[in-house]
Amino acid sequence: MLAFLFYPSLLSGQDITESEKEEFQQIREKLERRGYIRQLEERSAFDLATVEAKIVEASYTGKSFPVATTDSRSSDFSPDGIRFYILGRSSRNIIEYELTIPWDIESAALKRELDISTEMGSGEQMFAVPHGLYLRKDDGIMMWVFNRTEIWEYTLSIPWNISTATPTGYKDVSEYVARSHDIDFKPDGSVLYIDDRINGSVYQFDLTTPWDVETAELDLVLDISAQQEAVRGIQLNGEGSRMYLMDTARRDVLEYYLSMPFDISTASFIGYFSVAGETTNPRGITFKPDFSAFYVTATETNTIYQYQLPQPEFFVSYSNGWNLAGIPVETTGFQYNQLFETIVQEPYKFESNSYSTSENLIPSSGYWILLSEVETVGFDGELLEFVTLDLTQGWNLVSGLGYSLPEAAVQDNEGIINSAWYGFDGAYFTATDIEPGYGYWVRASDAGTVTLEHSAAKILAAKQSEQPWQRFNPMEDFHALYFISGRDTLQTLWFGAKLPEEIPAARFVMPPVPPTEAFDARFAGTESRLNEGTATQIAVQAGGREVEIHLQAPGMAPMQSWEVVQMTGDGRPVDRQSLRDGEAVALHPAGVTHIELVPFDGAFAEGSLDLPNQFALEQNYPNPFNPTTQIRYQLPTSSDVRLDVYDMTGRHVATLVSGQVSAGSHSVTFDATNLSSGVYMYRLQAGQYRQVKRLTVIK
Repeated sequence: MLAFLFYPSLLSGQDITESEKEEFQQIREKLERRGYIRQLEERSAFDLATVEAKIVEASYTGKSFPVATTDSRSSDFSPDGIRFYILGRSSRNIIEYELTIPWDIESAALKRELDISTEMGSGEQMFAVPHGLYLRKDDGIMMWVFNRTEIWEYTLSIPWNISTATPTGYKDVSEYVARSHDIDFKPDGSVLYIDDRINGSVYQFDLTTPWDVETAELDLVLDISAQQEAVRGIQLNGEGSRMYLMDTARRDVLEYYLSMPFDISTASFIGYFSVAGETTNPRGITFKPDFSAFYVTATETNTIYQYQLPQPEFFVSYSNGWNLAGIPVETTGFQYNQLFETIVQEPYKFESNSYSTSENLIPSSGYWILLSEVETVGFDGELLEFVTLDLTQGWNLVSGLGYSLPEAAVQDNEGIINSAWYGFDGAYFTATDIEPGYGYWVRASDAGTVTLEHSAAKILAAKQSEQPWQRFNPMEDFHALYFISGRDTLQTLWFGAKLPEEIPAARFVMPPVPPTEAFDARFAGTESRLNEGTATQIAVQAGGREVEIHLQAPGMAPMQSWEVVQMTGDGRPVDRQSLRDGEAVALHPAGVTHIELVPFDGAFAEGSLDLPNQFALEQNYPNPFNPTTQIRYQLPTSSDVRLDVYDMTGRHVATLVSGQVSAGSHSVTFDATNLSSGVYMYRLQAGQYRQVKRLTVIK
C-alpha cells in the first residue's frame, strides 16, 4: 500500500527504473526517520464550510497563446503583467515576451531568449530537464531555474531582461527530493517551496539568508499523496493562506487552505478545478498577483492558456481620520453612506477653487472623507481602465483608474501639469504612483485635459523616460526638516541651497491646506516644500498630533545652528530653541501656527517669550505606553537640566537630557523598546528643582 501512495505516477505510465524506485524509497524512509513528514490537517465540516475554495469558481477565458519553447514547462510574469516568461524543457531555454495589454496573454510578442543548456547539464541530473522558473517580484534582478533536484540562481544586470542573466548560485536538494518540478518563494525570500510528484509531497525549506538558496535548510515535508497523482506546479497566494498545485495526471488545479500563513504543515485540501477541456498534458501554473487570473502551460501543444477567477469586489483600505478617496470602478456614482460605515460628515469636493459638500461620489473626482475608524471598502463594478480628467487652471482634486498607474504615465499632451501629484496619508506626500480608490491633488497651468490609461505601452514608455525632477535628490545639497510623529515622518521640508536650472520650483508647491484636524507643514508665502533661503517662516497645523522637528544638515559646521521660534497666530512667541544637525525640538501644538527659522547668533532674548512662571515636570503621555511616550517639562529660566529614568529598584536605565537648556516649555521622547513591562520612575533635576513621577511600560 505504501508503494501505491508513494508512487501514484507509476499508474499513469511514468517511466521509472528499478534503481530509481529503490533510491526514492530510501529518500522517503530517511525523511520519515528524521521526522520531516507531516500529514494534511483534518478539519471539521464546520471549519471547511467557513473556508470556501476559490478555484472551483474559475473559468477558461477562451484566450491562449502558442509559445516558442519546446516541451514547455513553468511560466512567470513581472508584477505589472507587461513581461511574460516561459521555460522549455527540451529546448533548454527561457523566452521573454512583452504584452501590449497587461495580463492579456494574446497580446504577447516575443522579446528575447536565454539559453540555459550549459547550466542544466552540469549538475547531479543525468539529463538536462529544466522544469521550474521564478523571478523575484520586487525588483526583477534575480531568477531561479529548477531541474528536478537542482536550483540554479541567476542575476540580471538589467531588471526583467533575461538576456543579461548570469549564473551566480546553485543548490542541490537531491538528498531530500525525488522528482520535483516547480518552486515558489515566500514574498520576503525567507522560505522556499518545492513540489514532488514521486514522493507525493510538498517541501518547505527555510533560508537563513533571504533569497540565497545555498542557505536553504529543510523544515518539513507535507504528504499530499491522498490527492495528488503527479504535481508539476506550485504557487502560494500573497497572504500565504492558499496553496495551488498543478496536477498533470489529474489535469486539475488543486487548492489547499493554510490555517497559519506560509506554513504548509497547516494545510487542508479544499477543492480543485479541471483544465482537461483545454489540454491533455498541463504543465505549470502561474497566478496574477491579485489572483483574479491564472495561466496553465500545455506541453504537448506548447501553448499557454488563460483562466479567470471571479472578483466580486475591489477592496480599498482607509485610515481613521481624514482621507483623500476616489472611485476606482465604472459607475454613475455612489451615495457616500453606501460605501463608508463610519463616515462622520458629508465628503468635500473641490471645484471653482473652493470646497463644497457632495453626497454623490463619481469616478475621476477626489473627495475629502472623515472616518471615525479604519475601514476597508468594497467597490462593485468593472475596474476603470481609461479616464479623461478635465482640469481647471490651478489646483484640482481628482482620482485615477482601477489599476495602479505611474505618475509619469499620465498623458499630458498639452503640457499643462506643473506640479507633483499629491496624496494624503496623515499628511501630504508626493505620489510616484496613482493608486486606485484614492484621491490626489494636481495643479494645471491652464484649463485642459489629461488622460489616464491602463496600457502596457504607456507604462513602459513612462519608465524609460525619466524627467529631471524624477532624478533630482534634494538630500544631496539641501538641509532637511523632518516633522515626525511617533515612528511616522509626516512631512519633509528642504531649505538652504539652489535648485538646478532644469528643476522648476513649481514642482514643490503644495496643495490647499487640509482640514484643520489634519497635519500640515509648509514654507509660508511660497506654499512650498522647498525654500532656497536660510531664514524662513514655516506655517504649521499640528492636527492634534505630538510632533518633533528633526534637522538633518550634514554639510553644516559642527557648532552652526538655527534658532527655532514657535509663534501663535497673533505673532506671540511661545518657545525659542537652537537646533543643530541631528537634533530635534518638540512642536507645541496649542496655538502654534508659525515657526521662524533663522541662523542662530548664540543668544536668546528670553524676555521676548511668554515663559513659564515656575519649574514643572508633567505626567508623561501616553501612559501606559509601548514603546514611546512624551515627557514635558517647563523652565522659567535657563538651567542645567538632567532628566533620568530608573526602575523600581533604583537602577538607572536611561538619561534623556543632560546639559544646559533654555527657558521655556520642552518635550523629550522616551523609547522603552529595550525595557521589559513594568513601572519606572523618571526624575527631573533643574538647578535646585527636583521632581519625580512614575510611568508604566506595557508590552
